Parts: sequence; C-alpha cells; structure tokens
Amino acid sequence: MERYTDADEDFYLTATPLLTLARNAYRIFDESEPEEKRQFLNFLFQDAKLNGRNLEFTLKAPFDRVLEANRCNKMLRCLDSNQEPTP
Repeated sequence: MERYTDADEDFYLTATPLLTLARNAYRIFDESEPEEKRQFLNFLFQDAKLNGRNLEFTLKAPFDRVLEANRCNKMLRCLDSNQEPTP
C-alpha cells in the first residue's frame, strides 16, 4: 500500500508542473524573447519542420500524452450520460 501511495504522490508532483506548462504554453511563448522561444520549441518538439507556412512537428514525451488526453476529453464531452450498447 505504501508503494502505491508513494507512486500516487510522485505522479502528482510530476503531473502538476507538466499540466501547468501545457496550460500556459501559449502565454509563455508569446511573452518570450526569440532565443527563449527557440529553446521552448526545442523542449516541446522533435523533428519540427517548416513546410511552406505550416509547422510540422512531433511532440516530445510527455507532451504528446497531454495532447492525446486533451483530444480524448473533447470526444467524450459529446457523449450523452446514458451509454447503452448499440444493438
């Protein structure tokens, strides 16, 4: 039981700053100097490339998981509260 409690606490100590960073990423980027913006992008992305006017990128872990969780959360909001199996 102690191991689970410690793991739960470690998760919250890691997840809280990660989610705060993800939530404030736009503001942090917007208020940064060009060199800080470059460092921030290198921290978040791997294989970032400019294709014309479009940025193509892969998020580094664990930010990729945050994005995926956000996508799932948006999909689940569309479900109604009565989830009966379809015939």
